[in-house]
Amino acid sequence: MRAASPNCLALIKPESLTKHGLTPLLARTFWSGVATPSVADLAAALATPRTPPAAPVVVPTEVSRRQLFRALLEFNPALTRAAILAQLTAEADLIEFDEALEFRRDHPLIARLGEMLDITSAQADAIFIRAAQL
Repeated sequence: MRAASPNCLALIKPESLTKHGLTPLLARTFWSGVATPSVADLAAALATPRTPPAAPVVVPTEVSRRQLFRALLEFNPALTRAAILAQLTAEADLIEFDEALEFRRDHPLIARLGEMLDITSAQADAIFIRAAQL
C-alpha cells in the first residue's frame, strides 16, 4: 500500500487518530507516512488491552455530619467529637460544629479545624472524598 500523501497528512493531527480509537502504533505509522504496518505489528497493537483513562477524583463540596465523623475516625481514631470540641474555643465555631447538618469543604471552620488538628489541605480533601463514600 502507498504512503499517504504529504498534503493529506497536513490536515490530520496524530491526537485525533488516537482519540478516535486508532492505537498509538497505527497512528504513528499513518502520521509518519510509512506504508501499512505488518501483520505482526497489527496483531501486537490489537493484543494490547486499551485501558480507559482513570476518572479524575473530585473532592465533594459537602458531606453529611455522619459521613464526616466516620471518615475522621478512619483517618485518626483519636479524632472523636469530644477531642474536636476541646480544640474549639470560639462560640461561633462551637455553634457551627454542633449545629451543622452538613459540612462544606470550603467553609472556614474546616480550614481552622485542619490547622488545629494538624490536617493538611490534601488530607482534608482525602477525608472528604472518603466521607462521600460512606
